[in-house]
Amino acid sequence: LEKINLLGKGLTDALPSTIVNIVTALFSGLGTFGLGLVLGFFILIGVDNPLEAAKDILPRKAQKHVIDIASRINQTCRNFINGALIDSFVVFVISTIALWIVGLKSPILFGLFCGITNIIPYAGPYIGGAPAVIVGFSQSPLTGLLCLAAIVVIQGIEGNFFQPMIMSKTTKLHPVTILLGLLIFGHYWGMVGMIIATPVIGAIKAVVMYFDEKYNIFDFKN
Repeated sequence: LEKINLLGKGLTDALPSTIVNIVTALFSGLGTFGLGLVLGFFILIGVDNPLEAAKDILPRKAQKHVIDIASRINQTCRNFINGALIDSFVVFVISTIALWIVGLKSPILFGLFCGITNIIPYAGPYIGGAPAVIVGFSQSPLTGLLCLAAIVVIQGIEGNFFQPMIMSKTTKLHPVTILLGLLIFGHYWGMVGMIIATPVIGAIKAVVMYFDEKYNIFDFKN
């Protein structure tokens, strides 16, 4: 009994610092993400057309090919971002419904937070679900456990079903290709690999399709 009391006291003492660390990491991640958006915005408005601006430094013979390929890769990245936004909206909707069903107060607020943080690759779903679980436990242990179960199930379905399906529609990649890309890139390059897997595969496909259209590389009829 004494050991249990000591363990409970240790967990109680560590809980405030753990919460502070989680909140600090959350705002640090969101701050970095927001700063990236701001920098990207100013870069976009600062250069009317980045491709045209880079055109003058390219050899004349390579200009058209490089511009065309870069345009296709740029469109692929745009499609990836559109897919990520759609995926985050889906997470917002199903998270709100699930948290409302389990009895969490302000389910729309926490569902919205889950959807917004889902934009952050890999760590976003965990960051978004943590506040809902903590508030759920503050209501009752049962509500906290139900919130935890709901978040885990939602993220499992989103990561293995919704995200591959949505990304396959926006990036024109097969869902199996996306899942294999995540596994392979994640195996060799960890979290960073999983973040860049889909846009890199989409960019490679855009380059291959460009050269196939120009030179019929995969035309086996002749």
